[in-house]
Amino acid sequence: MSFNFKESLAKGQASASLVKKNQRELDDIYNELTKTLSEHFGFKVSLYDRLEYKGMNSGNSITALGAAFNAWVDPARVATGYTILSLGAKDTNVSKVTLFRYKESDDVYPVTVLINKDKMLCYNQDEYATSINKALENPRLNLELIDFKSKVEQALQESSEDSEPE
Repeated sequence: MSFNFKESLAKGQASASLVKKNQRELDDIYNELTKTLSEHFGFKVSLYDRLEYKGMNSGNSITALGAAFNAWVDPARVATGYTILSLGAKDTNVSKVTLFRYKESDDVYPVTVLINKDKMLCYNQDEYATSINKALENPRLNLELIDFKSKVEQALQESSEDSEPE
């Protein structure tokens, strides 16, 4: 009996190379998005990923706290499989803004993107960039971004006033 392990290993190596290439494509998108948002706001912003757990999106902070605790106790039981992509500004206490939720497949693509109740499957870099553009066109998100910009500018101004010698 022949156990063709070498062939399977070679296929796995080829797949791993594809995953690296696909991940670089997503990283390129995130870098361009960060650069564009920083230019738009006039201050440096960063993107943050965090896993989504059932109950985390609740408006009730006690429910969200309970979901976070349950996730700590038994992450497999309450994880949704999605990652939340948020926008934040370093060196401020301003809350991050959720841009959208996404889920990568084993080979990265297709990436499933959730924007509110809209679900999009993205099979390549261009489709993923298009879904991000759709998120950025959302009026509710833009209201949050306007509020975020105002709060960060205020926090940065207060920070610079605190650091000025008297």
